[in-house]
Amino acid sequence: MNDFLNLWLLLFTAHVLGDFAFQNDCLAKAKCKWYWLLVHTIILTVVAFAITGVFSLLLYVYLFVSHIVIDALKCGLGKDGVKTFIADQCGHLIVLTLLAYLFAPLLPDSVWAEYLQWYLPAAVFISGLVLAVNAGNVLISKAVTPFLQEISSEESECEIKPGLTNGGKLIGQLERFLTFLLILVGQFGAIGFLFAAKSILRFGEIRNSEQRKQAEYIIIGTFMSFSWAVSVSIATKYILTHLAG
Repeated sequence: MNDFLNLWLLLFTAHVLGDFAFQNDCLAKAKCKWYWLLVHTIILTVVAFAITGVFSLLLYVYLFVSHIVIDALKCGLGKDGVKTFIADQCGHLIVLTLLAYLFAPLLPDSVWAEYLQWYLPAAVFISGLVLAVNAGNVLISKAVTPFLQEISSEESECEIKPGLTNGGKLIGQLERFLTFLLILVGQFGAIGFLFAAKSILRFGEIRNSEQRKQAEYIIIGTFMSFSWAVSVSIATKYILTHLAG
């Protein structure tokens, strides 16, 4: 059972890194073309081998083929919303679970078998951080897109001067990064201060009551961002505590 869980965590780390750390926005948009999808899947498979250290060609063939099929199906749907994103990730997680179950007996012979005591917590920390910061950015961006489109459709709202290029994206990444670290070190009170500080600064951008949609958009995005970061951070801390015990 431990080998299954350990291999699952390593495969999950490889997936998170392959999908959200080693895949930039340009590649994510271009991978509906078969050659970019091939590049993305090769990168992910190589990362999986490096992270798991398991010597099994069959494991990586299954991983490679399943990832291409799932991503190709997503591209075939022609949709890029939050529901499609969640369904796509659930499909990958199901495959990872099956692969971890099938190939768990090979983990004791992996490259990292002797170092799992420190290597596994490090992998969990890294995957949790990338999941909170990078994956959170993708998920929340897709979730708030309908609200942003509603705001942009109104001429009065379009007259508002835009902020820095990718400024909102960077703010979201920084707040989730800080939330992740604060929860891991047990500083829950500081998260409330961080949330309040951001809310005050962002609401300073709203000048009058006619911009209610913008205010609601900011509230929704902020709550989504912090909720995601807190959830991932608590789950990561729980797993790390379990591994330490």
